[in-house]
Amino acid sequence: MQMILSHMSAYEYWTCSSDLHGGSICSLPPDFQMRTSVAETNRFMAEYGISKPLHVFVPDAGQRRKPSARYVSYTGTIPAKSLVRIAPGVYVTSPEYCFVQLATKLNERDLVIAALHLCSSYALDARNENGLRWHRPVTTLRNLTRFADKNPSLPGAKDAARALRFAMDDCAFPTQLKAVAALCLPRRLGGFGLTQPRLNHRLELSEAGAALLRRPDTSCDLYWPDAKLVLDYCGPQHHSRKCSEARASRRRSALESSGCQVITLRDEDFATTDALNDLGKRVLKAMGVRQGAKPKEYAARQAALVERLG
Repeated sequence: MQMILSHMSAYEYWTCSSDLHGGSICSLPPDFQMRTSVAETNRFMAEYGISKPLHVFVPDAGQRRKPSARYVSYTGTIPAKSLVRIAPGVYVTSPEYCFVQLATKLNERDLVIAALHLCSSYALDARNENGLRWHRPVTTLRNLTRFADKNPSLPGAKDAARALRFAMDDCAFPTQLKAVAALCLPRRLGGFGLTQPRLNHRLELSEAGAALLRRPDTSCDLYWPDAKLVLDYCGPQHHSRKCSEARASRRRSALESSGCQVITLRDEDFATTDALNDLGKRVLKAMGVRQGAKPKEYAARQAALVERLG
């Protein structure tokens, strides 16, 4: 079997199959020809959790397969050192090249969300109780930006670079990622257009706060230092602490005694536009930010964002 996963299939691999990540960066073998049977493809997709249709890249237009329920094929130039060998004869476009490919398929909003996922430290995993697994990020914002800048002639490179202005490294769980997208995407994309917070920031506690939590510092899920504002998540997704009302109350007291404003972040804050607007109003008030008139069609774009964040 010989194939190159690309576009949406490569994205699925990098964001949903992290326990299988491995292999080394490489260039396209000079004698590569796509070759696979239906049975081999089905086994591969089941093992790696890749959904249909399978997106594959072929270096020669003559090898392209007709679009079907099983395959979508692409052709074009493959930059040097932009593939990763994951099995004998099987390659996947690197996270950086994959992102540029996504820029030819996704709108700007969804492209930013894809960048947040690629740079995050978690993956979806139905085998775990909370549906998540934590891992080292497969790429960084710096690496994504560098690849797009070094390959400006690739289709999607310019759109990729533009979207990366609104992305961040190290989202550690889905609701944190949703908060970054909903609060920091520009208003023309349905967000609130706020400045980016620090994620997973280690905050030194006051003496009283340290006594409450029995440690000298704590991690803040989202932190805006100028406003001393903390969005503190309470829910089942956190990998380093369990949430209970009593624990959330102690954390709030510890943070407030250390001079911070605290807003509790919950999964349901992104369930509806009303819930999101309520969160946004509280954040804007705490930051002392007043926004002018909303762009035309803002409500529809915000509703589309809420649906996308799901």
